[in-house]
Amino acid sequence: MKLLFSIAAMTLAQMTYAFAQEDLVHSDVPLWGYDAENVWPKHFSDESSFGCSHNIKLGDWEYKESDESTGWYRLYNYGVFHCYLMVGDSYDREQLKLAKYEPSILINLGFRSTSDKSMALWAVQMGGRPGSDYILLGSKSDEQPIQSFDVLERSCPENLIRSGPSLDILITRYCAINSQSDLISFAKRMAKRQPIGKLQFVDDTLMIKDNED
Repeated sequence: MKLLFSIAAMTLAQMTYAFAQEDLVHSDVPLWGYDAENVWPKHFSDESSFGCSHNIKLGDWEYKESDESTGWYRLYNYGVFHCYLMVGDSYDREQLKLAKYEPSILINLGFRSTSDKSMALWAVQMGGRPGSDYILLGSKSDEQPIQSFDVLERSCPENLIRSGPSLDILITRYCAINSQSDLISFAKRMAKRQPIGKLQFVDDTLMIKDNED
């Protein structure tokens, strides 16, 4: 019985650490607006055309941890008048057409540090009410359009953790960050650690097929 308890406790500790690496980062209200200078997509217009410009590839992106596929994201443009990314995710690429999509923006947070320009830091801000969720990313600063991101760890500081009562196996904790400066500082701290995964653009063929269906 003692041996079984020790194994169970170790497994629980490992699971807790894994969840901590990918804490849900949430703000009470969106921290950036769509018209901020460091936000994508951007609206453009000239004498002959108008629409939304992006600095990343649109389509299906594969998320990998330790070279193993663990999920998929689909990114597409909302429309030509209102410039948003629509972001949805699923464990199975075939199920992306059934995913819940959130209006989102990609925010340039600067570089890993003032002296290290090798990694540009980004946040995907997803949703607007009630508040927004954030994924932290890193990329090579000279890559355009961006086709690959490092996914940064999100281990919340103890003083920013919010958690409700136990709901059996459901996770109730999240990381409450409610200012731009706090999110940027948090991203820079996470960028000093090893990334937890890779987000890689694959193609847009399945997205186009699903839209045609």
